[in-house]
Amino acid sequence: MGDGRSVSTAGVATADLPAARLGDPTAEELRSYVDALQCWWCDDGRIWKSLSLHWTRGHDLELQAIRDLLGVQKHTSFIDDTLRERMAERASRLYDPGRLRPKGNPRALSAYGVRVQREKIVRAHAV
Repeated sequence: MGDGRSVSTAGVATADLPAARLGDPTAEELRSYVDALQCWWCDDGRIWKSLSLHWTRGHDLELQAIRDLLGVQKHTSFIDDTLRERMAERASRLYDPGRLRPKGNPRALSAYGVRVQREKIVRAHAV
């Protein structure tokens, strides 16, 4: 996590957790809870449509630390299949390729991008 705290105690109020939940879970324990869409730290049997949202907002956990513990890649999500399908359907409904094309030269930088690049060149030549 970078700040020396363990995954399970990072921002989790210890008074709200059962005594058995104060340590870090093993990868196998956590994987079984993720497959069931349940929170290992709460252990209340609730099924979450978005475990990642519950972990970040409810327990202030970093998802990358959990991904490291499980040994999964960065793009792995912890959401229910029905929620994933609804989000994909909504995205496809809202996606209009004609509206998303950049104006003018597609490779042209914005005014801010041009300014930043010029500043980088000036700093590089100043050294």
